Amino acid sequence: MNEKTAWKIFARYIRLRDSLKTTRTSEFCRCCTCMRIKPFAEIEAGHFLSIRFKKIMFDERNVHGQCHNCNSTDRYGKRGNPDAYHMFMIMTYGQRVVDELEFKKKQFAQFKSEDFKEIGEKYKLKIINIMDE
Repeated sequence: MNEKTAWKIFARYIRLRDSLKTTRTSEFCRCCTCMRIKPFAEIEAGHFLSIRFKKIMFDERNVHGQCHNCNSTDRYGKRGNPDAYHMFMIMTYGQRVVDELEFKKKQFAQFKSEDFKEIGEKYKLKIINIMDE
């Protein structure tokens, strides 16, 4: 399994997790930054801290359901809506977790194909479990 495939599975889990958490349905999700409720298909797995920091790329605390407009980096998008995302993180996890993620992002991480396979399998199982709850 490669990074792209592992990311797709992980991102689907994040979107499902946050849909069920915010609307109690898998059909809609509340964006973590603008708080608008959007159809599941319009929700992305947005990172608080960039995916270029591999150490926290698959950290569930760093990724949340976010609408395309907030997550988009195109000229009309909000480029992650960083101020609102920071407030969400503080309210959800507290400063300690934000500081921990900031620290972890500076650590080197290199994934191998076995790592991506393990991540993909872990989140396939978590998707099945979350849908059974």
